[in-house]
Amino acid sequence: IGRNFLGDAPDEWQVGVFVARDCTPHLECLADLNTVRPDGGHAETVFNVGLRHPLSEHVVLMGSLGRQIDGIPGEARATTFYVGVQLLR
Repeated sequence: IGRNFLGDAPDEWQVGVFVARDCTPHLECLADLNTVRPDGGHAETVFNVGLRHPLSEHVVLMGSLGRQIDGIPGEARATTFYVGVQLLR
């Protein structure tokens, strides 16, 4: 849970939960539920599922696919995704 103080937009509250679990010895399954509510605005909630796979001792491949499940009435729900590489020391 947190509070975002923004310069060019209304401040907002953010709350979420993140879960990670080993699916196989070399694959970690991820899920998160996150809600952001600007002051005086409508809450927007996104649910994501993803994977993390180590490529080496210092490099991890990550990916996620999500869908907005709640938001501003009358607006289309957004689909989100990302693919990334995490570099570890």
